[in-house]
Amino acid sequence: MELYFLNEAFGAVSLPVETAVSVVWSLRYHECGTFTAVFPMDVHGSGGTVPELLRLAGQAAYLWGEGCCGRIETVLCRNGRIQLEGRLLECLLYDRVASTETVYTGTAAEAVLAAVRQWAGDLALVLPETAEAEETGSAQFIMEAGEKLGKWIHTVLARYGMSYQVTLQDGQPVLTLVRGVDRSLDSDPGVSRAIFSEEFGNIAGLEEEVYREDVCTRMYVEGGDGTVVTAELPDGTGTIREGYRKAADIRPEAYETEEAYLAALRERGKTLLASAGVRFRLSCIAEYDAEPRFGRDYGLGDICEIYSPAMAIRTSARLTALDVVHEGGMVRLYPSFGDTVIRLKTALA
Repeated sequence: MELYFLNEAFGAVSLPVETAVSVVWSLRYHECGTFTAVFPMDVHGSGGTVPELLRLAGQAAYLWGEGCCGRIETVLCRNGRIQLEGRLLECLLYDRVASTETVYTGTAAEAVLAAVRQWAGDLALVLPETAEAEETGSAQFIMEAGEKLGKWIHTVLARYGMSYQVTLQDGQPVLTLVRGVDRSLDSDPGVSRAIFSEEFGNIAGLEEEVYREDVCTRMYVEGGDGTVVTAELPDGTGTIREGYRKAADIRPEAYETEEAYLAALRERGKTLLASAGVRFRLSCIAEYDAEPRFGRDYGLGDICEIYSPAMAIRTSARLTALDVVHEGGMVRLYPSFGDTVIRLKTALA
């Protein structure tokens, strides 16, 4: 693959570099993605000699290739190779920290865009003109002082099956709010489906991980004035597992009505339940050109169908992580499925 070194203004400072030993773009739906690129010490060709490559890496801020762009944060020379590491462009918002507590009112998307304008308005970041219509309704979203903007955005959007990404388009970073599409067997008519199974020859090495020890079905939340509300998760076994959290940042004087105050406490309880739920993940290997094709038939955040007769698994799960590995002239995908937050929110509704 062709790689380009870019300066802080996202302008190219090199000709295409085609001598990478391997490149791994680690895409993530609910957190900032990362990348690693490894070059041989005896690199020649369009990328130049080792000193030239190190000079380019030293003066460049970003690495771009195959539509992915990340900020170079580490340059290592070891084991006869040069290794570049960093985070994808979502890190631009992870660098920003709220200096004061702020309450945003509206849909999740409206709250996110308002927070970006407030705490990252000086970035040359192209924002959506309007927040797309959502099924979330209006709510209050609290951003505490000291919170990282990017992490807060991921947390807020995750409640509604959404995420965000920052991509490089025409030399400018563009913010996009993303909502994964249901491509499982239960999807709406007309939606292309993404089904993965050994029988179809599009996955291999399927692994399953399920952690249930931290499941909580009832959460008590205490507000700033001592008021306690209860949020519950239906549990088919009839077993009640309780948790208690203080939410001193939620205070009645910040809300126009008592009902709005109580609703904010209940919403915090739902969030806490979601973060303390079952952790479920399916990971596998998929060929880059196997059907369905990533980027054409499905994308990060989509809900896909996974079928494995050998493991007695048939389920739909969200694609929450994907490693795209370029190595030895081949491209392989390492997808991971599973999203606790969305499953628990569906149960709460």
